[in-house]
Amino acid sequence: KTQYADKIVSTPDVGLTFIIMNENNQYLKDVNVRKAIGMAIDIDSIIKNIYNGNAKREYCLIPSGVWGHNGEQTSFPYDPDQARKLLQEAGYKDGDITFEFSMDSTMDSNIQLVYQFISQELKKVGINANIKAYDKASYLAKRNASEMDCFIARWGMDYNDPANIMFTFFGNAQNSAIRSENYPNTEVMARVAAASAIVDDAEREKEYQALDEKIIVEDAAWVPMYSTLHLYCIGDPVQSFTPQWAGFTDFFATDVVMK
Repeated sequence: KTQYADKIVSTPDVGLTFIIMNENNQYLKDVNVRKAIGMAIDIDSIIKNIYNGNAKREYCLIPSGVWGHNGEQTSFPYDPDQARKLLQEAGYKDGDITFEFSMDSTMDSNIQLVYQFISQELKKVGINANIKAYDKASYLAKRNASEMDCFIARWGMDYNDPANIMFTFFGNAQNSAIRSENYPNTEVMARVAAASAIVDDAEREKEYQALDEKIIVEDAAWVPMYSTLHLYCIGDPVQSFTPQWAGFTDFFATDVVMK
């Protein structure tokens, strides 16, 4: 950003980095524990100190830049005092809650730092999130077997529609189980599945936003954290280029203008 400031093109990497909590876990099945986890993490600090500001706070299941995203929705304000209060009201003392915080060892160094930061933040409110790294194959096998307690996930949008993320994770019990969520609300999952067939755009958007609020704000099934910014540095022969709409990591250019 200093040496090549005039050569940088950036675009939002349309997607979401978030925390999944397995509701089969004896502690994480408690919505107050899940909400406390969300409130205990200073996500703005992650964006500032780990990503150098090249990320955006996300509050929804449907990320920024996607049709149906609700820019008015808020979730999990950073409030460790309230997190401790929720845990106390639920009957937990410091150190009572312990679970595995599973990590894919092939994840990039920033994500590994995020794991460490979150584990430290949760420790401050009396939750032991013990990081355990797995090789890629073992990680996927454990996740798909529905045996992971808690982990960080990332989802990049393949197409600009809420169904791409919402149905994938909450469209039915099988989708939820193979990602170690075990979200128990079958009524909500049925609504997610039905939403794709709503013809009226305004009605469909309203339903997706209502589902987002239910899943994230009320049920605290996930902790949405941030979306990242993709930076490109163009060479001297290039006058300009337009990145692919979702900022895919692989190189996709919509339009290139040469000098």
